[in-house]
Formats: sequence, structure tokens, C-alpha cells
Amino acid sequence: MGRGDELVNEDAQPPFALPGLPAPPDGLVAGLVRRFTELRVAHGELRQALAALDRMHGGAADCFEFAPVACCGLDSVGHVLDVNVAGAALFGGSRSTIVGRPFHSFAIAADRRVVGEHLRLCMSGRLRVATDVRVLGEDGVERAVQIVSAPFPYASAGELAVVTCLVDML
Repeated sequence: MGRGDELVNEDAQPPFALPGLPAPPDGLVAGLVRRFTELRVAHGELRQALAALDRMHGGAADCFEFAPVACCGLDSVGHVLDVNVAGAALFGGSRSTIVGRPFHSFAIAADRRVVGEHLRLCMSGRLRVATDVRVLGEDGVERAVQIVSAPFPYASAGELAVVTCLVDML
């Protein structure tokens, strides 16, 4: 059963009479049956729409996960919330060692302030920003990359605020 299925029994009929109570006024039962049918149809349409959204979300998640460029989702203070396969490979680490770290910590020491300014411009100006920096992976290899970040418009505290892609310049 999907979400909400437990709330509607497709075979249920609306209650028309209760023992010990007078019969409902004329037209009330017909109106209730009509409304019940409308609600059943609307519920079916909502279930179909939810299934379509679930399929689209899965496709979008795959696009992020298997994108040919490194991508990260950052929170409003610049910590990595998620990283795709290419990002983990670029940083030379596993997802578990990357998620939760400040994004600027992947830059070489001389470029960390530049990364901080890059993110500040992106978040405060709600702008797409591109900056060339050098990152140092867990494997000790330094790489020249261009980071391109765009603010995520529906961010709230502790959630995705910036989407960043890193293009290896070599």
C-alpha cells in the first residue's frame, strides 16, 4: 500500500442509516453518495499524481548521483549535505568522509578564503557564481577546478541552500 491508502477503503460504502436514529432527510443520502464518489475519484487522481512525482524524483536523483561532473549540495553555512559519485572521486574520499564537512575545507589553504567569498556571494546575492580554485583530495592530489554554485530557492535552516558543481580543469 502507498501513502494514504490506509485512509480509503475502495470498496467501502458511506453509512446511510444508524440503528436507533431517524432516517436522513430526502436528498441527503443521494448528495452523500455523490460526494463520496467524487472523493473516491479525487483520491485515485491524487494517488496517480503522487506515483508520477515519485518517478520524477527518482529520475532527478539519478541525474544528480550519476552526473558526469562533481556536484555537492550545501547547507546555509557551507557544509556538504550530499555529494555525487563524481564528487567523491574528485575529492578522493568516500561519501561518509565528505558529508558534513565544511566545503571550503576541500580547497588548499591559500584558496579557502576565496571559496568562502564565493559561497557568501552566492547566498547573499542569490546569484550564480563561478570561481577557479584548487582542491586537495583525501588522496593528497591537488586539482584545479572551477566551482559553479547557484542558490537553491526553497532553502530553510539546516536544508539544502546551494547546489555546487566542480569541473576539473585538467
